[in-house]
Amino acid sequence: MKIIRKIYTFYGLIVFLGIMLMIFPFFWLYIRFKSLERYAYELYQFWGTSLFWLIGMPINKVYKGKLQKDKQYLFVPNHSSYLDIPAVGGGPFAMLFLGKIELVKIPVFGYIYKKLNIIVDRKNPRSRKKAMDDCRESLDRGYNLAIFPEGTISKQSPELLPFKDGAFLLAIEKGIPIVPVTLPYNWKILPGHHGDFTLRWHKNMVVYHEPIHTNDLTLKDIEKLKIQVHNVIQEEMYARNNMAFHVEPESKK
Repeated sequence: MKIIRKIYTFYGLIVFLGIMLMIFPFFWLYIRFKSLERYAYELYQFWGTSLFWLIGMPINKVYKGKLQKDKQYLFVPNHSSYLDIPAVGGGPFAMLFLGKIELVKIPVFGYIYKKLNIIVDRKNPRSRKKAMDDCRESLDRGYNLAIFPEGTISKQSPELLPFKDGAFLLAIEKGIPIVPVTLPYNWKILPGHHGDFTLRWHKNMVVYHEPIHTNDLTLKDIEKLKIQVHNVIQEEMYARNNMAFHVEPESKK
């Protein structure tokens, strides 16, 4: 089984880099000319979808709420794997990601990711502030945005890490609906922690929950909103992995 997994992992890596190299000239062109920039995000969707199809794990998209193509959203997914970005990026909406600076080091992908998304060095206060300002500017320009509120890959999946404030502050400031997104199985497919980068086949799924409107909320509601979204995603994670879910008291969040 270990040999099969290694072969499958190697195949997955070849597919990952192969698609990137194939579409790189188009990315370069779209990035170079601002008037074509939006097409780059659609190409990003193609990359994410194609990746999972070619490794034999097409994503089943489950919608628990109605998402409208002409609306702007802030997507908030759980984070348990390096596959989370293509899984969400290959979804029905073109979007920017707020991502950590370490991803820039990945060959080919890192260049594209840096040019298309908002990069943050979590250890640098100035970088964190600039990233938030860039997020505000992107939302003002009408883009959809995806932020992993855990801030890093969880090492305790399917249990979520505590959520950070950033995504919720932005949503309330701009009055943009938050869409909780559950990625229930990526932690089983490619864990991404403890040095384990072995690809495992598993059915795949992305669950888009009912949008949560923020028009009537103020910054005093950040903690309440965080808990609400955390519980929505955590309950789905447990349900899909056949585990019991218990809502924690607010004082523990």
